[in-house]
Amino acid sequence: MKLQALFTLLAAAKVGAHVTANPNSAIEGTYFVTVFRIPHGCGNSSTTKVIINYDEELVKDGIAFTPQNVAGWKAASLQSSGAPADSSLNSEHGSGATSSGVAYTDGELPHDMYGDFGLSLKMPMLSGFNPSRNGTLYFAVLQQCKNGEWQNWTSPDSKSFPPPQIKILASNSTKSGSSGAQTHFPAFSLVLAVFAFVSYY
Repeated sequence: MKLQALFTLLAAAKVGAHVTANPNSAIEGTYFVTVFRIPHGCGNSSTTKVIINYDEELVKDGIAFTPQNVAGWKAASLQSSGAPADSSLNSEHGSGATSSGVAYTDGELPHDMYGDFGLSLKMPMLSGFNPSRNGTLYFAVLQQCKNGEWQNWTSPDSKSFPPPQIKILASNSTKSGSSGAQTHFPAFSLVLAVFAFVSYY
């Protein structure tokens, strides 16, 4: 009974893990590197495609992004149309368009492992940022698995599939970054508690 309860809680923790950015905050006007973590696949199916859409406010302002070269994956910048901005498509979709995201393909991330996809950018200034956004950047992430299923981490109002968020901090702030483990796995502390309970009894 103890082991069955433990496995149930572990499964719930895995399902509840969200795609997150780590670090998830940075000071305005600074150069910043973060990684977007894919915490799991689609059930028992591995991840074969990851699309990271840049925050539309940053794209509109012409902010430059540098995605990470992730071993085992092919990366292609996306134009505003969502089409890869490689040389074979420039004549059809226009050359020199501002990149709106990056697509990682031709790789495979096992369903029971996590993967990190990094991004470098210069943080915007709060003074010129959309005040209705409360200093928050949203990066919609689309995850496709080998079985054809999509998990779309795109809606800020969703509790199940929220997009990764990055907070813009004022230049006089002393806070920066995040602790990582708690951000990536919100149920991790619960799992530790279960292990302690099983060990005790």
